[in-house]
Amino acid sequence: MGGVREATRPTGTREVREALERGGQDLQGLVDLLRDTTGVAMATVTVLDAGTFCFTTVAGAAPFETEHDQAVCRWSMPHDRVFSIEDLSTDPRTATLPFVDGRRHSLRFYASAPLHAPDGDPVGRLCLFGTEPRALAPLEARLLEVLARDVSAIIALRLADADRDAAGTPDEALVDFARLVHELRTPLLTLRGSLQMARDALDLDAESLAGRMLAMAQRSSARLEELVDAVLRLASHQAPEVATVDLDALVAGVLEGMADTVCTAGAQVLVEPLGVVRGDPAQLGVVVQNLVGNACKFTRPGVPPVVRIRAVDRPGARRVEVLDNGPGVPDEQGESVFGLFRRYSRAEGYGIGLSTVAVVVRGHGGSVGVGPNPDGPGSCFWFELPHPGPHPGGGWAEGAVG
Repeated sequence: MGGVREATRPTGTREVREALERGGQDLQGLVDLLRDTTGVAMATVTVLDAGTFCFTTVAGAAPFETEHDQAVCRWSMPHDRVFSIEDLSTDPRTATLPFVDGRRHSLRFYASAPLHAPDGDPVGRLCLFGTEPRALAPLEARLLEVLARDVSAIIALRLADADRDAAGTPDEALVDFARLVHELRTPLLTLRGSLQMARDALDLDAESLAGRMLAMAQRSSARLEELVDAVLRLASHQAPEVATVDLDALVAGVLEGMADTVCTAGAQVLVEPLGVVRGDPAQLGVVVQNLVGNACKFTRPGVPPVVRIRAVDRPGARRVEVLDNGPGVPDEQGESVFGLFRRYSRAEGYGIGLSTVAVVVRGHGGSVGVGPNPDGPGSCFWFELPHPGPHPGGGWAEGAVG
């Protein structure tokens, strides 16, 4: 994975166009959703490449191209927000264009939102075209805005896949897993957008049961999206997006998202003040979630899980330990449990979690390991990362109780 990514490298529009033209159901699913939801004649993903607007993914027509000066999209490119024209035939900017005056089409309505490359530069638009004059409804504008961000995220993922393919990777199993995760990302993006639209449309009291449930669903989908992105960055050999990470806040957020898992297991999770490290917050969240999830899953019959999370200073590094009171890991399996698709018990699972932990931590220049719990039965899974300062110290605090 390498070191710190200080800045995103510039991305050319030709690269973006090639990424969009590689196909796949992720983008097609989004434009189909946009067209079906708004009832327009056509929805498109459009990129501007070398003076040509390329309509690469289209719902309602076949992909096509048009020159810059003949495209409706030329008027929206300077706008970094949703842009719309209610009647193209009466707007002096567009009335004589071939897609409006009947030479190529008789379009009347247009709306779009900006698409961006990973470096933030505008590269195109997510567009709506209609054959009747109309106004863009506020909820339609919101949907267009949300889905445009999702298309930009998919562009970034495709570019990362291309970088990975060019560089090569030693772990084909992890790459296959990442491709599966990538396929899951589109319905997740759609879920996130749908939840936001539902919240906007219903205007619920935040303190009502429905309001709280919807907010919880949004937090859960956002958390899941962070995890998916972290795994994809991992498999794409992208450097961690390094920042100063408050481990106490990170663990608290992870435990909040795992509340159902902890409660279902009947587990008690105790957290000691952990301090700060340098790392990628989303990827380190994956590490903590997997280690806590394992501790709640691998238990002794009739013994409620007790999970302790603490930090120990070592020369130049901070070690974070996750201790459990489960059956423990046999000594002969101490190294192999971090391999992909390796399992050390018959409990449900796919053997992915600990492998992900190992790859993330090693990508940060750290190390992982497992040993017996020094305080009693069970295991002590640990990871070490370089840390910027001394450990804060302090006693045990209850982090989550199920």
